[in-house]
Amino acid sequence: MIKNTPEKNDIMNMNHQGKPECQDDYVFRFKIEPKNQDSNPDTLLGEFYSEQIKDLLKIVFFSRDGEKLIPNEFGFLNEPDKKYPIKCTE
Repeated sequence: MIKNTPEKNDIMNMNHQGKPECQDDYVFRFKIEPKNQDSNPDTLLGEFYSEQIKDLLKIVFFSRDGEKLIPNEFGFLNEPDKKYPIKCTE
C-alpha cells in the first residue's frame, strides 16, 4: 500500500507560522517594478501601439506602388484627426 507523504521536492512548504516557504526549486527571485506612466488612457494606448509598430518595423517594411514607405505617425480609425508620432531610432 502506498502511503501519502509529502515529497522532498515540494515547491512550497509551510513554516512554523503557517506561511508558505520556498524550497530550492526557485533559484532566482526579483521584483518587477512597474513603469511610471501617465494615467491618461489615450496616451497609454497611443504609446502601446507606437511601441508595437516600432517593433514590427524592425522585421517588415511597407511599400506603395513599389516604393518603400517609412511611416512617422499613425492614428486610429475612430479619431482620424488625432495623430500619434512613431519615433524610430534606427
